[in-house]
Amino acid sequence: MDQKRHKLWSENVSRYSRNTEKTLAYWDFDSIHKKCVGKIRNTIYVIADSRKVKGQEEFNYERIFLLEDFSFNNLLKGILEGIILIDFDARTGHNHGTKFRLKQNNWLHFYTKVAEVI
Repeated sequence: MDQKRHKLWSENVSRYSRNTEKTLAYWDFDSIHKKCVGKIRNTIYVIADSRKVKGQEEFNYERIFLLEDFSFNNLLKGILEGIILIDFDARTGHNHGTKFRLKQNNWLHFYTKVAEVI
């Protein structure tokens, strides 16, 4: 952990932690499942190119997918296989929380229903 960058966050966590040597983060499966289902149960995935014309950004939509029925088991499998990375984004000033990041074009693997709209 970068002590300078995460000092404020670390001090705050230490107030609630019994073990002052290490701070361990964990999430139980139910918490992760509820958050995922609430946020990304169904979504639209868009692949587009962009350009700026006279200061305005324009988009050319190449492909659009309707993704339905998020699969929590596929999320867990993606973490184990290294497709999904966990990004710890706490810093001084503002804690942005923890994020799950995945390489582009992998969204389709996490849904049971995938329909290409365009």
